[in-house]
Amino acid sequence: PCQLSDVEKAVVLLALDSDCLGTHLQSLVSKEWDLALPFTRRDPLLQLTRLPPRVYPIIVIHGTAARLQYSMDIALRILDIPAERVMEVMSLACIEESRLEGVVTEAASSGRVVFLRDAYYGVEALLTLCGTLQELSSGVESRIAEGFRIILTIDDTSALPDQVLEHSVRVSLANGWITDAVGECL
Repeated sequence: PCQLSDVEKAVVLLALDSDCLGTHLQSLVSKEWDLALPFTRRDPLLQLTRLPPRVYPIIVIHGTAARLQYSMDIALRILDIPAERVMEVMSLACIEESRLEGVVTEAASSGRVVFLRDAYYGVEALLTLCGTLQELSSGVESRIAEGFRIILTIDDTSALPDQVLEHSVRVSLANGWITDAVGECL
């Protein structure tokens, strides 16, 4: 991650608060950016999560505090996700891939949110899921509705493959930072 000076941080914060974020973020996502932002500042996080869901449908909440209920509270309260938009809370340790694919496809078409936990036990399922998301977003018209998100909770992102991280906005609970992506924008 690049280290930003105070002036550079101020410029980034101004960009995040402006309408130009959507157009300029495309040029930024080829690098990983760590922004030291307190969680009391909601605007940048909201701006990042409002990117088109076909680009960044996965929010990875991680760190030692990434427990399910805490993560759900953060998503529902800080990200302004109404409880009625939460479709399902699932464990990757005990879910069949076909059921996971069905739930995610339905959530994508209806613009709802799916919480996934126990990612350590479901790396293969996550890779299949990325393939499903790619299919849903390909073609002339995306079948992913506005508002769709997968919120994945995990203690350490090193277990996640690049294919997952490339679709992700990452949020560190322990350190209070966000990063837009790893790798190039898909």
